[in-house]
Amino acid sequence: MSLPSSVDYSVSLPSLPPNARSTEVVLRPTNGATFAPNSTLQFDFTNSGFIDPASVHIRYTYTVTAAAPCSLIGAPYIAPFSRSNLFLGSNQAESITQYNQVVTALTNLKLNTSENMACKRCTDITVTVLVLRQ
Repeated sequence: MSLPSSVDYSVSLPSLPPNARSTEVVLRPTNGATFAPNSTLQFDFTNSGFIDPASVHIRYTYTVTAAAPCSLIGAPYIAPFSRSNLFLGSNQAESITQYNQVVTALTNLKLNTSENMACKRCTDITVTVLVLRQ
């Protein structure tokens, strides 16, 4: 009996070289601290080496100032961001319009129920379980 190659523990896993280092960088928007609707947030990343895109996070506080009831449509953590532009130097490398809708669709299509529940705090996804009795 042989095991699949993915379970072969004799092969070592790839790893970073011993002299590699990891640093945590905190960036604040360079164009302000408080933003109104339709504002642009700009972040200038320092040239400190490779940036793993999976490690980039945005932490923010969203304040609703309207007296009338309101709601965020889609995944609430990304709903305020309608466009994403990525510039490398002065060259535009990527532009995504309706960024909030793209991320909401990817979240709904790529994550299963358990993954959504694991991300519940940031996605504010609620699941209703119906129990049918006979």
